[in-house]
Amino acid sequence: MRLRLVLAVLLTLSAACGGSGDATGASVDVPEPSTTSESPTTTTTEAPTTTAPAPTTTEAAEPARFDERGPWQVGVATLDLGDRRADVYYPAMIEPGAQTEIFNSLDVFPEEFQAFIPDELTGLYDTTAYRDATPADEAPYPVMAYSHGFGAFRQVASFHTSHVASWGFIVVTTDHLERGLAAQVRGELGGGAENQDVLDVLAALDALAAHPELGPIADLDRVAITGHSAGGWTAARAAREEVFDVYLSIASGAPEIVTQKPAIVFVGENDQTVVPERSYELFEQLNDAVLVTIENAGHNSFSDSCEGIYELGGLDMLAELIGAEQVERAEDGCVPPSIEPRRSFDTLNHYTVQFLLAQLVDRGAAGELIDTSDLITPLADFRVIGDPLG
Repeated sequence: MRLRLVLAVLLTLSAACGGSGDATGASVDVPEPSTTSESPTTTTTEAPTTTAPAPTTTEAAEPARFDERGPWQVGVATLDLGDRRADVYYPAMIEPGAQTEIFNSLDVFPEEFQAFIPDELTGLYDTTAYRDATPADEAPYPVMAYSHGFGAFRQVASFHTSHVASWGFIVVTTDHLERGLAAQVRGELGGGAENQDVLDVLAALDALAAHPELGPIADLDRVAITGHSAGGWTAARAAREEVFDVYLSIASGAPEIVTQKPAIVFVGENDQTVVPERSYELFEQLNDAVLVTIENAGHNSFSDSCEGIYELGGLDMLAELIGAEQVERAEDGCVPPSIEPRRSFDTLNHYTVQFLLAQLVDRGAAGELIDTSDLITPLADFRVIGDPLG
């Protein structure tokens, strides 16, 4: 039991972090959000800002960049799907003095296991979102669904879900209990209905539509789906559903039947868990797609947990307990010479927002699709097939 527990912790290690990158770039023309609101419910950290800055335009011929935080503040709410939950990140109006929500990684473990978790493998991180904040009124907003991978949970990539929402999107991220953290800890992976993961995502969209405050601001005629690892495979399979207009795959592979819709395929150059060739297999079958291979990134370079592992300098302290092979797997993309996780985050955020703006909002606001190696993070490969921005 202890062995399974530690292995699960390795996949979900977290540390204090924010949701915006440090890079700067050209501003873009997007709708200006409102700056007034009612107070949100209880939160837990000091607010980074009180109002969303109004975006500006520039005459400079600089490439559009979306790695910085967008113009909206972000709220977060939880939907009850019966035996599982989904979180929704959405543009919000925040009062001065409001505080963002801190997520405790210990809370994702079954209560009966929490006492066994080593202190160095737990942590707090800032979701950069405000719990149950008042939704912004510049609606409706297009929607992106996010699907997590094996041994994970719905809050595993708040750096990404909150960031995308700050650019004027509603992001829904769902627990997949049959492949989630609790199932891994208990040795109960598997089960559920056929295509349970896809059904989870569709159920979350239904719950969003029915929500009295969030439903009216969600435009379910403009929907994207994305996911990491097993979640990327979920996204590629779910893309055949009519509700989804586009999809994104992060460190994943190709399903048996590839859906011809605009797509982005993100790859870690040194991924040892899902080798890059599997992601290339998906890209090469598409008609309108972008391939973004991040130099020196690995499989876990796209999860909040990677920053914690990087800051610890790796997990060598656990080699005697669980073996070098399992430590290496957990560190995939999260120790030098891998790229610093924040830089991988910035690249994922930039291309995701640009793609979604072009496909679901306004092609003119997205700018040109270029290799951003000299602007954000070095890319080992960047390719475009067809016209993925529409």
